[in-house]
Amino acid sequence: MGKQIWKKMFLIVFIISIGLTMSGCWDYQEINNVTNVAGIALDKGEEKKFKLTFETIVFKPSADFNISVKLVETEGDTIFEGIRNAVAVAGKRLYIGHCKAIIFSEEIAKEGIKEHLDFFVRDH
Repeated sequence: MGKQIWKKMFLIVFIISIGLTMSGCWDYQEINNVTNVAGIALDKGEEKKFKLTFETIVFKPSADFNISVKLVETEGDTIFEGIRNAVAVAGKRLYIGHCKAIIFSEEIAKEGIKEHLDFFVRDH
């Protein structure tokens, strides 16, 4: 009776460990399906609360590996909404992990940038 319990325990532990080790790439994104963001500018919007401008990197496959940039401008009542609107404009999911600069307008800076920086640090 004792050997059967140990065999069942070993089998359960083995199945759980296989399940945990095989799930390493569950959120993998092909580079062709995302747009890399190099910089973000945050300003007061005309119609909405925020106007966001994203400097995105466009990779062009060629022998000399050309790289160009494209500006994507959106507005939103929140920064999150502005990013979601930018996804619709760009046609691809924005990857902000490689963003090197976040520029705030004077109006936004006077109100305080701590909350806005916190959003980018925590969520992107």
